[in-house]
Amino acid sequence: KENSLVWKAVFELLSRQWFGRLWIIQEVILSRNLYLACGKRRGHWDVFSSACLALDECGVGAWLDNKFHGNVFSRLLDLDAEKHEYQRDHTGDSWLFSRLVNTRRANSWKPKDKVYGLLGIVDAPWVKISYDDADYPKERLYHDIAAHLLEHNKVPLSSLLPAVDHEPEDGEGKAYRLPSWVADWSQHRVTKELGYKSSTANVFNASKHVRFKKMKLGVDYGLVDGEKRELRVPGRVFDTIACLSDVLKDPDLVHPADNKNWTGCIEFVADNLPTSPGDTSAFEAFCSVITAGKDGTGLHPLPPSSYEIISMLLDESSGKSPTLPGQTYSKRQQLPKGKGKLELASLSSREPRMTLQEIRTAMRRALKNRRLGLTKEGRLGLLGLFPRYAKVGDNVGVLAGAYTPFVLRETIEGKWQLIGEAYVHGVMHGERAEGLDDGDIVLV
Repeated sequence: KENSLVWKAVFELLSRQWFGRLWIIQEVILSRNLYLACGKRRGHWDVFSSACLALDECGVGAWLDNKFHGNVFSRLLDLDAEKHEYQRDHTGDSWLFSRLVNTRRANSWKPKDKVYGLLGIVDAPWVKISYDDADYPKERLYHDIAAHLLEHNKVPLSSLLPAVDHEPEDGEGKAYRLPSWVADWSQHRVTKELGYKSSTANVFNASKHVRFKKMKLGVDYGLVDGEKRELRVPGRVFDTIACLSDVLKDPDLVHPADNKNWTGCIEFVADNLPTSPGDTSAFEAFCSVITAGKDGTGLHPLPPSSYEIISMLLDESSGKSPTLPGQTYSKRQQLPKGKGKLELASLSSREPRMTLQEIRTAMRRALKNRRLGLTKEGRLGLLGLFPRYAKVGDNVGVLAGAYTPFVLRETIEGKWQLIGEAYVHGVMHGERAEGLDDGDIVLV
């Protein structure tokens, strides 16, 4: 039953801090016959993780997330994935970077331990070990790792740059400022990457077929100053942010009309995009942006079946019909009420409920802790999804080899700070890729 105390007990067990400790990763990965003990009870890790996986795949994980506001299965399943990944392959410098990405949410007492805590399972003798050296802060450690991986061509920029999920440092009061293109691993990520995985190419690729050649210092892309703080990347700036919504902290569709983030998204688009821009419609742009163009798995484009559910939710939430310009209506939506018409009550049936769940998953992944925004291009601009630290006046550019556009902030020297990934409807399939080889952007 939904109100059974068993679910609360499952949530509280998996919410324990033990699952979030960085040093536990080594214990889980290196143990050949692993048991979990809690009080007087114990069970084999494989049985425990298989049960959690089964519950998560059948939708219980998402349900618990909505009920208690936390996906407790994710941390354990991340640990289990790390264990299996280690058994398959744990060699090469790129393995260190992928572990840093996958253990971003793990907790450690000292910021340097986000790296040092992985060295028991990663062969990286080139990493400098220095715990208490004030002249070697965490920022220098993170920077050295990124520079090494780039110089040795171990990690593509399509993976390195999406890892940035923090506001650029101004350097005030700090002995060492982290370059904006380097991830601060000591900070927990609060968004989901839009273009980190290569599977993103199945859905979109903003730089299209432009690819980096084998890196040589100073050629194509590379570190261009002696301190390796500046990164030259072939690319071009194509637009400027004109307006932004508030940060979307709770984007969900449990009670659409009562969710301020959802209704705020509708009002933002309705107010700032009153007619359909260019060759698309405001409705199509809205559906694309709120899900970052992906289905619930994140591996495939948003399916056509999602559009009728979103269309129905728009009208139910706004009380209007249509809510947005260019809004489409399926045959089910146009049937008489009580005669098979698609409405909120229809979401209790299997097919619409599953489609809604897919949309909710995609929305949370895309919107959480980001902003909706509109650019200045053309008469009406382009609707997009931008980092929470983006500001009106920031620029949007495409970088060769990257799957998404990026928000860039120009410095006094005419160079650029990387603010983070963006999703801009109308440029996600290489529409602005032409001319990428004609100029460089220097990230600092």
